[in-house]
Amino acid sequence: MEGLDKISKFAEDLNPYIKTSKLRKFYGEVKRIQVKGISENSEKIAFRMLKPKLAYAVGRESKDEAIALRCLNEFISEGLNIVDKSFGDAKIEKLYYNNFVNLFESIIAFHKYHGGKDK
Repeated sequence: MEGLDKISKFAEDLNPYIKTSKLRKFYGEVKRIQVKGISENSEKIAFRMLKPKLAYAVGRESKDEAIALRCLNEFISEGLNIVDKSFGDAKIEKLYYNNFVNLFESIIAFHKYHGGKDK
């Protein structure tokens, strides 16, 4: 439970600065990759583009939202790096990617729980 408590606190801290729609947009791409299958070469490319897409979002925002997105970027990048290192074994790739999707879904759920909305 300690891990979920940390995710909840993290999402709560993001809440005043990041709109739910911004999180869901990124999450939508994460889910699309999951549905297509992370083991497909085209989806590996799309997966590796997640970091630059999030970095672009950071660069586009105002100071407070950019700081919150930068924190999200650092947090999510750790998960992306773990998944990326699993490439080469389709079974492990799928397991790690599904774990990453669950982590990201938890962030969105707790963000919403703590009052996240589009302001």
